[in-house]
Amino acid sequence: MTQLDNIIKESGYKLNKILSELNISRSTFWRIRKGLRPLKENEIIKLSEIINVPEKKIKEMIS
Repeated sequence: MTQLDNIIKESGYKLNKILSELNISRSTFWRIRKGLRPLKENEIIKLSEIINVPEKKIKEMIS
């Protein structure tokens, strides 16, 4: 698991809810986790609101 996975798991949200909120597919999320596709700025903002983690911390995790 990546740091992003751990943060999402700790937040208590199910992956499907996060995927629907971000409007991305499982395969797209897999590519994001593996570093093959960067998160867009608006996706980072939405994700930080959903899991209640500062945007800066998310950016550090995925870079």
